[in-house]
Amino acid sequence: MKRYQSLKGKKVFWEVLKKGRRFYEKQIQVIVYHVMGSENFYYKSNNHTPLNPVKVGIQIQRKFGNSVIRNLAKRRIRAICRELLQGVNNNFYIIMRPLEKFNKLNYEDSKNIIRQLLNKAGVITSV
Repeated sequence: MKRYQSLKGKKVFWEVLKKGRRFYEKQIQVIVYHVMGSENFYYKSNNHTPLNPVKVGIQIQRKFGNSVIRNLAKRRIRAICRELLQGVNNNFYIIMRPLEKFNKLNYEDSKNIIRQLLNKAGVITSV
């Protein structure tokens, strides 16, 4: 996941949490908010970034585990998003919240679950 694809700012997170649609699995929760053209005022564009990239934020609670486990989960989610959201350019803001059962999954299982949730949300097409 590139730097311009990360969701930043308290205002943006709260907007996605309030207005976004939620999709659940036992291991992870995904909140997706489709931003219309004029609503994308939080980010300034420059010449190096695409016009409307998908932005992804990751929220992990302290109950999830110690810092090593939390950082491992974040790295895994970023790697999965790098693969799945490569060609998507549709003004989506996404927040991913892994739950405690996410630790017990291997990489392929977590990738399949995230793919199903993003497909259900309409962010990616079925693969």
